[in-house]
Amino acid sequence: MKNLKNNLSSNSIDFMRMVVSSMRNTAEDQTRKTRLLSLITKVDPTYSNYDSKFSTNTLPLLTKLIISASEKSDLLSLYSYKNSKLTAFRRAISTDTSSTYQATCQYCTVNSVNSLDHFVPKDLFPEFSVHPSNLVPSCTECNSKKLVRWLNNNQHLFLNLYIDLLPNKQYLFVELNVISLNKVDVNFKVDNPNNIPVQLYTIITSHYTELDLFQRFKDKSSDIIIELTNSIQSSLSNGVSLPMIQQIILDTCSRDKQHKGYNYYQIILKEALIQSSDYLSLF
Repeated sequence: MKNLKNNLSSNSIDFMRMVVSSMRNTAEDQTRKTRLLSLITKVDPTYSNYDSKFSTNTLPLLTKLIISASEKSDLLSLYSYKNSKLTAFRRAISTDTSSTYQATCQYCTVNSVNSLDHFVPKDLFPEFSVHPSNLVPSCTECNSKKLVRWLNNNQHLFLNLYIDLLPNKQYLFVELNVISLNKVDVNFKVDNPNNIPVQLYTIITSHYTELDLFQRFKDKSSDIIIELTNSIQSSLSNGVSLPMIQQIILDTCSRDKQHKGYNYYQIILKEALIQSSDYLSLF
């Protein structure tokens, strides 16, 4: 899991203008674009307010824009995952500083990106249906689990990967019960031995719990264990000593954290396995 950076050069309301400009009237609705253009003026102050709250990490203080049912419908119609402007946005946000496209949902690091989540739910705040800082590349599984929930007692239920800065400290851990080389019972958990600030750690805990990440990581663990076991056995058959293999894997995990994040579940599992005396004793 890694933070995302909004790389758009235009400001938020200009982005809405670009999305509106890509819209077309239809045979059934020949005044659609005119209505959408008029809504920009009405929405403009709310975008400035969002930007202000975003910069101070106080989005829970947002207030809803008073709009009619038809205006809400028009604002919601702006969002389409396949819209060319939103597609370009998704690719820009998902490309890291090394120009590598991150195709994995950073909410979970399990599935591929195939949707855009509205961090502040668009059904509650339709005015932000195409606000660029409210759009998070995600998978549909995370999106469907999150739904319209986003606050608990005015605190984020989920990490906002634009503004909740992830620590370069471990908070994801795994407990192992080694049965055989390719059969290891794993249970993931979050813990705070590295003194992550309480407010951030609370959001991290909620995020992992609400998105059912511990079970989702567990479900994916067998393939990782088999892959690691096969790699170690191959290296041993080529004359590499087990201590050397252990050090190589730990070094690789350390480097991978720079690219995939310090708490990427696959790295955490590999590190735990390669440091487990119960697991290593089976080779």
